[in-house]
Amino acid sequence: MKMPYLSKSRLQVFLDCTQKYWAQYVDQQNATPSDTTFADLGTNVHQACQLAGMKNMDADDAWRHVAGRKAMPVQQYEDGLVMVKYFVDKVKDRLDGTLISYEYEIQPQGFKATDVPIKGFIDELRSIDVNTAHIIDYKTDYSIPTREELDDSLDSLIYAYALWKILGVSRCKVTWVYLRHDAVLSRDISRERLQQFEGWLKATWAAMKKFDKPVPNIGAGCRYCSYQCPTYLGIMAGTTKLAIPNIETLTTKDLIIKYDKLGDIEKVVKTYKEQVRDRLVAAVEASGSDKIEIDGASARLSFPYDTRVNEERFIEQFKGEPWFKDVVSVSITELKKVMKNLPEEQQKIINDMSTKVSTSKRLNVHVPRE
Repeated sequence: MKMPYLSKSRLQVFLDCTQKYWAQYVDQQNATPSDTTFADLGTNVHQACQLAGMKNMDADDAWRHVAGRKAMPVQQYEDGLVMVKYFVDKVKDRLDGTLISYEYEIQPQGFKATDVPIKGFIDELRSIDVNTAHIIDYKTDYSIPTREELDDSLDSLIYAYALWKILGVSRCKVTWVYLRHDAVLSRDISRERLQQFEGWLKATWAAMKKFDKPVPNIGAGCRYCSYQCPTYLGIMAGTTKLAIPNIETLTTKDLIIKYDKLGDIEKVVKTYKEQVRDRLVAAVEASGSDKIEIDGASARLSFPYDTRVNEERFIEQFKGEPWFKDVVSVSITELKKVMKNLPEEQQKIINDMSTKVSTSKRLNVHVPRE
């Protein structure tokens, strides 16, 4: 199978669902038209931010130049302008390092010690010093990921890896600018982390080159996928069932016989149970319902949220206050313990910094005993 280059999007599709990857990049089946409203808005906002940065334009002019020529709903136009204004007023001139380029292009090429050709665009690339590159990633997402999710962010790792190979930098700083949430989050990626990622990338690249048997991964994204496979359509029509064994009736011996690829009994049991749980979660999400039953097992899924405060703004605003040492979390629930003793003006500032953030999915699983 010919694969001219590897991009973040190709890699992400392969990891998410090999069936979709096969349809999109190998067999190249015709896609069902899907709603691109959110993607189009993100593209327009990115272009306006880059235009404002390159030509030192104000937000209104930059957004009007990009979006004014395109038909879009009034609310979408206003949402985009708010995000561009936040970038221009609070982000553009406050980022570390010397600007190298907006929309920095990574051209496909083989890197030393690996034949992985990577292609992609970095929203904004800066140089902090001769050994440190600064990657800026503009985000128009409706939610902010957890710190753990950011630490494993595929786009930041693959772009940092490419810069390590192209520019020879030993360290990368990555900054995500969440334009909807007045939030700027950063992390450093060391050479040691990139070396670990290189091993994983080589293995994944090898698997992609040999790959010839697509398997659908039924999950939440199936409802929005442009390549809806027979498996998903069968589940929605009630003609296909996901076979999930009753985990409470399987002994450790059964698990070892069936699934021992790790050579560790505890890991085998834990891994298998997690796989069963993940498939239940995926089935619930794919169905569009909060409850589903599969072969006697049932699952109910909820999506709780927490109201959190923008951490960087909170620290900058209040780190000098005597009560700051008592803060254990930027969750509003926790902050209320401190806020009740604060002046009304400070309470208002904290409330103005807050936004609703989705927390981990909560799943209650019932597996009947035989």
